[in-house]
Amino acid sequence: MRHGTRRRHRQLDRESSLARLAFANCSLTEYRAALVPLARAYARADAILVAAEAHRPTGVAPYRARSPLIGGALSALGDFSSGPVRSGADRAIDNTAAYLGCRYVLDGAQFGHLVIARALASSEVAATLPASALSFWRTRFLATEDWRSLCRRLMNMPTRSSAAAATIAARYMFDLFQSCFAEAASEEGH
Repeated sequence: MRHGTRRRHRQLDRESSLARLAFANCSLTEYRAALVPLARAYARADAILVAAEAHRPTGVAPYRARSPLIGGALSALGDFSSGPVRSGADRAIDNTAAYLGCRYVLDGAQFGHLVIARALASSEVAATLPASALSFWRTRFLATEDWRSLCRRLMNMPTRSSAAAATIAARYMFDLFQSCFAEAASEEGH
């Protein structure tokens, strides 16, 4: 799975406004520029995963929505909101392999969140916002053993086609996030 998503993961981490969050000198303006598209992406991803609950296999922990917590981080920025969230156009998950592929991306993101939390702790953002506004970055959405179990399932997919379906879904999830960041960058440019 990691090999099949490496390029998209790297692209999101390096080429979007999300990259600035991993630097201790992240400004409040840069934080806003990353948080808004991230909130949009999580709102869309949450809708996809919640709608696909029937495809969650037994033994996989329930998906924990990110939108409520990132919404709290946005509200700490004042009356600033993420704006409208596009709906209805996202790909539905129609099988267990695709569900697991999406979960791989979303649940794996919590490890990047910890890197961001450490960087933000000494930034202008931490000096400006209350600590509760940054709690999103320190939240563990999936326990370590549940993460390992998810990874084991992905490594032991029963068929090549199910492994391919999981990878395609994971790539789609990275593409969804990338499109939200590109859309926000386009909005800023106009």
